[in-house]
Amino acid sequence: MNAPQVSPIGGLPSRGFAEPHQNKQQAAPKNDALVQIRCSKAAAKEVKRAAVEAEMTISEFMLVCFHAYMKR
Repeated sequence: MNAPQVSPIGGLPSRGFAEPHQNKQQAAPKNDALVQIRCSKAAAKEVKRAAVEAEMTISEFMLVCFHAYMKR
């Protein structure tokens, strides 16, 4: 026979979900702006050719574009 294990109520973590404060939700800025980069057709062609030659995946290509955008 195994006796049930008893834990003191004060030793257990609280149950349920804590609601975030309303002022924190309102203070959080929303950044819904789309990142759009306009470049010439020649520059776009060079970038695409370089990506094909490097055998990059779409995810790798997008990551490189993002880093280039953040550096400017």
